[in-house]
Amino acid sequence: MAVLDGEDVVSECISIFSSEKRVEIDIWTDEACRGKGLALLAAQRMISICVEKGKTPHWDCDVHHLVSAKLAEKLGFHWTKTYVLFYASR
Repeated sequence: MAVLDGEDVVSECISIFSSEKRVEIDIWTDEACRGKGLALLAAQRMISICVEKGKTPHWDCDVHHLVSAKLAEKLGFHWTKTYVLFYASR
């Protein structure tokens, strides 16, 4: 699901993994367009498509990604477990 400004994608909610029953949700919004509710709109539509297809949407994010966590809560998701992502930097 994408939100467009003309022909430009300014926010999108996609699934990077899907099974017969479950859809993992990933969301992105262009920095210049953040704070306008676009991610909420894209995620709401993606969730509604999941439900229509009988699939359960899942959301996860790093515990330090507070913006993502707040958006997930607005969408009705609840914490089931907490973890921290680790990555290698150069």
